[in-house]
Amino acid sequence: MTKVKKVQQKKNDEEKYEAALLYLDPILMLCPTHGKFKLVNILTKLSTDVQSKAIPFALYEEIKILMIMKFQYLKQSPIPNLVELTDKGRKAKLAGGHHQYFEIKEDEQHLTDKKDMYDLATSKWLYKTRYLPYILSAIAVIISLLAYFSKQH
Repeated sequence: MTKVKKVQQKKNDEEKYEAALLYLDPILMLCPTHGKFKLVNILTKLSTDVQSKAIPFALYEEIKILMIMKFQYLKQSPIPNLVELTDKGRKAKLAGGHHQYFEIKEDEQHLTDKKDMYDLATSKWLYKTRYLPYILSAIAVIISLLAYFSKQH
């Protein structure tokens, strides 16, 4: 295979991947929440809704790879050709699809990062002021001693 053909093959694979990503949301919405099902049946239901019926079937392998291996929304059943939703797949379905699930995950990650930043700032402040209680206690003792001895004279 020449270098040009490899580049063209890679470009075609990337186009198939991008096209398969577009079908993840509707496929997740059609998947049953519990129980085993055939992914081909879901694509059949989807192809009746889509104008070009051949598109989902042409991307069957890419969709299967994305949903099972990359995003882990589905897991393979011991029975051939049957799959079922994982917990992650159920969460994505309840969130409204693949894209909404990742938006929620990004928001959660942003909040976690912000919390970590504040925790770090608090830790730094506590480290810098670790001797402050001792200093204030010593000043209070000195002031009380000065007040005690100034009253005696």
